Amino acid sequence: MSGRVSRSNPSDLAGPVGPYSQTVAVRCADLLFISGQGPVDERGNLAGPTIAEQTRQVFENLETALRAHNCDWKDVVKLGVFLTDIGDFTEFTEVRKEFLSGVYPASTLVADIALVIPEWKVEVEAVAAIP
Repeated sequence: MSGRVSRSNPSDLAGPVGPYSQTVAVRCADLLFISGQGPVDERGNLAGPTIAEQTRQVFENLETALRAHNCDWKDVVKLGVFLTDIGDFTEFTEVRKEFLSGVYPASTLVADIALVIPEWKVEVEAVAAIP
């Protein structure tokens, strides 16, 4: 399968905070797996302290990863959402609507967890169908 799997860390995203690839494209199934994106800009700076600022940065990072593989939001088939506080869900959803509309992808939410970086309030992973 090695010739069919492409892993990358797009230069427009901060490097991963652990031993993983930011994106994994599986060519045999034409799927793009985007590792959980945190609320940091391309230099690794935290977007801000609020859930709205952090969510917006996470979705901008996902959008950058999608574009790196010629995909966009209509190609996203699954999101995995991780929130440190379920009380942030409504505000998270409002920001998510800035990026997604119409028929939404399948989604899973895990809340009340600790993320790898204590200042992070949100992390989102995605799976997209490569056109």
